[in-house]
Amino acid sequence: MSMSSTSLQAALSAHLEAAAAYLQAEVAEGAEVPFELERRGGRPGARRPALYCYRPLVGEFLRERADSLERLPTHRPAEIALADFDGLERFLLDHGVEPGSAGPRGRLRDGLLALMEDAFGEGGEFQLSPERVQAALASLQASAGSIRSEVTVLARLRGLAIASPQLALADGLEIVREEALPGPLPDMGASFAGEAGEPVFVLLACDGEDPRRAVHAARGVLAELLRALRLFGDGRIGLDSLGWVSTGGGAWRALPLAGGTPRGGTLLLTPDQEDELRAFCSLVSRRAFDGGRLEWALRRFELGCERPNAVEALSDNLLALSALLEDEDSPPGLLAKRLAVLCAAHDDVPELAGRIGQAIALERSLRIAGTYPGGHAEELALEVAEHLRALLRDVICGHLPERLGELADGIIAEAEQARSEQPELPLGGPGPAAEDPAGAAGGDDDQPDGYTPLSLEEIFGNAAESEEILDVFI
Repeated sequence: MSMSSTSLQAALSAHLEAAAAYLQAEVAEGAEVPFELERRGGRPGARRPALYCYRPLVGEFLRERADSLERLPTHRPAEIALADFDGLERFLLDHGVEPGSAGPRGRLRDGLLALMEDAFGEGGEFQLSPERVQAALASLQASAGSIRSEVTVLARLRGLAIASPQLALADGLEIVREEALPGPLPDMGASFAGEAGEPVFVLLACDGEDPRRAVHAARGVLAELLRALRLFGDGRIGLDSLGWVSTGGGAWRALPLAGGTPRGGTLLLTPDQEDELRAFCSLVSRRAFDGGRLEWALRRFELGCERPNAVEALSDNLLALSALLEDEDSPPGLLAKRLAVLCAAHDDVPELAGRIGQAIALERSLRIAGTYPGGHAEELALEVAEHLRALLRDVICGHLPERLGELADGIIAEAEQARSEQPELPLGGPGPAAEDPAGAAGGDDDQPDGYTPLSLEEIFGNAAESEEILDVFI
């Protein structure tokens, strides 16, 4: 329905007048409009100090009286007229109302409250003038003026710095340093302040016909990007839980996001890593997860990334490794050995298995005692997290199969079989070894008769499954 409809304009104008009269009476009887101190200026590095001013929270005052406003006789006619308005969803998104956060009646209620907030302004006196009514109705009309417009989401990325001013990852998605962001920008204030060089990233969702769908898609892309960055480089990377959204180049509105808490520290992405990151992000976005063990392990990995430190994340990371390396019928105590044969060179397997065993014992002690021992615990926990990240990344890239336990057991079995096939050498008796003292001494240059070095393929079946060639004496 077009805003040129006199019935729609009349219904909305009448409701605004009735609401103004009711709210003025509330204030006259002693009701107080809440307020907040708003920061103006004073961004990091600025010479002038920040200034603060009182800002009446008119929207909060209106929502507290939503039930009373709905009982006004003008409410139902205004609601019926607004139900057929084509630009309601975009109008709500422009006013910071979460798309799809309420049913049809809830969206109509939110639309009328947003229209009142526009009409009454920020004075808190609820004086209604013809000019303000026309301006509020014009703002509503502008929401339907463009059938298709761009939805832009801006979010703060923590724990990552890029050397280039901006890094395009996909169509409409890029990581951008603050000085390279396009304007006009929201008043970022203290929430966007961070360490020097840290970027923000911007997501442009070109399909703006359905704002709810565009914002939902934006959240999905942000979640995929955060997952890819953590797997690619560092689990310390996080997103601010508050982002910003703009529709059709309009004003920025706050947008809640499912951000992750960064653990501290910054990872620098160099220019020669950019192409590799683009390819990896594309692979993660195209990777289909069936809800099995890999997806469950990824979720535990992400929960671990959001813990305040590596030791707090140890339980999450060990659970993720258990999902990747163990089965229901697996004998106990195999996790450390399986992980070691996949992540260490042959000679280092016993040492790594021992450290993973220490980490498992540490996690159990932490669960029982509930204390943070510090020191060596942090080093063990970080090592577990790094091995988990490497395994997840290799499985997602297709370098390793999802059933890592079977792969590890195969490597262990083949290595044990190769060792069992080594014949025992005679310790004495007749023969050159017993008669020749030099031969009995076993000099460095002596080899037993029939010595044959086995190739890596003969031991493991596949040279890619080990990091060095083993010489086995038969």
